[in-house]
Amino acid sequence: MLGQKISQAEGDSLKDRYQKNNPGKPKAVIFDRATFERVLGHKNTHYVAIFFGETEDGTNTVVITGYDKNNNAISETTQNRGGPCPPYC
Repeated sequence: MLGQKISQAEGDSLKDRYQKNNPGKPKAVIFDRATFERVLGHKNTHYVAIFFGETEDGTNTVVITGYDKNNNAISETTQNRGGPCPPYC
């Protein structure tokens, strides 16, 4: 199974380590529910990949893409333009 629930403490530890090692970088990229519904709502979405990315100005971001059961990207599900955290969290 891909993906597992972890404790809040483990999640906090992972986030804290990243933030300590990457000062000044965004902590997260925030998306609204509709973004995930567009990816998950596609009839062929079986998996969701969240890729690390970087904008032309060097800002960290993520790209969300749905994949079918054969691991083929579903181009019409690709999402970006989330809000950086801070200030959106």
